[in-house]
Formats: sequence, structure tokens, C-alpha cells
Amino acid sequence: MLVSGKKFLVTGAGNGMGREVALELLKRGAKVLAVDINGEFLNETRLLAGSNATSMTTVELDITDSDSSLGIRRATPASAIAARFPQRKPSPASARVIEAFFR
Repeated sequence: MLVSGKKFLVTGAGNGMGREVALELLKRGAKVLAVDINGEFLNETRLLAGSNATSMTTVELDITDSDSSLGIRRATPASAIAARFPQRKPSPASARVIEAFFR
């Protein structure tokens, strides 16, 4: 799958499969919005991304908490998100978070 230049939201990006998916997408040239409940784990993911970390934005967020996921815009400066993720169409796998994120 060609992912270079495309944008992805990866939940659970602080460890395990989520981290591996985020790192692989970054290696292939994608821009990644990395979300995890644990900010320290997200920082580790950023370190592991190395020079690719410039294409990643991290947000500490509990996606199981509807108030928290609706607050994703408050968690990160809107101008930084808009600059890195101008795409407005939600992806089906993460539509709930993306929709709230881009409203």
C-alpha cells in the first residue's frame, strides 16, 4: 500500500501494535497523528521514530472517554494540527475520533 504523503490517525501508538503501525507508516513517508492514553509511551514512540518524528503529532488521550475524545481539538494547538493534517474526511476505522477532531 502506498502511504507516502497520506495522513493517518493511529490509536494505541504508545506501545505494541499501535506503536509498530505508527513507526512503519512514518518510515514509508506518511504523516501520523499518534494517540495514546500514556504520554510517556508516546514520547518513547517519538524517540524510536528518530528523524521521522517530524512527521508525527502526538496527543495523550483516552479514546474510551467520550468527553476526552471530543476534546482532542483542545489537546493540541489547532494551527499545528491544521498545518500537518489539512484533510477533512474521516477514515472509517477511526471516524468517531476524527470527526470530533476536525469539527
